[in-house]
Amino acid sequence: MLNIVVVLICVTTGTMIWIVNRWAVQRGARAEYLGVCISLVAALLSFAAGLVTGQDFFQPWANIPGLVMGITYSIGFCMINFYCLKIGPAAPTVMINNLGLLWPVVIGLIWFPNGKNISFILLFGIFIIILSMVLMSRSGISKESAVSITPKWARFAFLGWIFSGIGMVSSLVSSQMAPGNVFAYMVTGYLLSFLIMFVINLYKGITLPSKFEIIAGLNGGVYMVYAIPLNYFLLGRIPPAILYPILVSTPIILMMLTGHFLLNEKLSKTGWLAVLLAVVGIAVLSGM
Repeated sequence: MLNIVVVLICVTTGTMIWIVNRWAVQRGARAEYLGVCISLVAALLSFAAGLVTGQDFFQPWANIPGLVMGITYSIGFCMINFYCLKIGPAAPTVMINNLGLLWPVVIGLIWFPNGKNISFILLFGIFIIILSMVLMSRSGISKESAVSITPKWARFAFLGWIFSGIGMVSSLVSSQMAPGNVFAYMVTGYLLSFLIMFVINLYKGITLPSKFEIIAGLNGGVYMVYAIPLNYFLLGRIPPAILYPILVSTPIILMMLTGHFLLNEKLSKTGWLAVLLAVVGIAVLSGM
């Protein structure tokens, strides 16, 4: 029962963070201010959690991947993905970001094989996921939608996918090499992300954040602190082949439904096919 409750928390809040971020950027929230708020809240709460649990904050295999996460999170998530939410549809943005799962699966087989080898099934899963992203970026949204997929959105979405994948790889490396130092990884990453976003704000000129930026920033910062530890907790109780398809696919499906019924982001037949292929691809890769 506990596993089900934790999975539901991860899935629902993992979907809500995208909805709140979309709500904020559509009301003028600036990506750099959202990044500062989210990163600062996450860094402070991670530090507090680390103190309470008695973790060592100076562990190279937690700090170095954390530095990578800080760069990918600030640039990839805060700047690129928020920009995609501003200029394009939310649901396809979420889908392509979450399909960054492809990166740690492939890197994991190379770096942490655990007796597993690259196989036809792996290559088939990779092909399906890449095909799903291509289909979604080309004609995934119906002409009846309030927003459309443009070449500009597609370029930034795929760039965000690259940053997302590298960030997921950093989490994989930290979880394998320093499994007991999750908060050291998080403090390092979010502190660097805060510094990067703060410098960007200095360059653009600092003004007071809006209420939308504060609300979305607090929401994102709190989520980032408990999401990673809960994922670590679930991985110790649920096989990855079952857990990853749920955690990655369900927010994609929920965002597609939210976009279709609430955000007037109508998917085309090609878009729904892309979602189906993405879910199948995730299931294939997670079963490796």
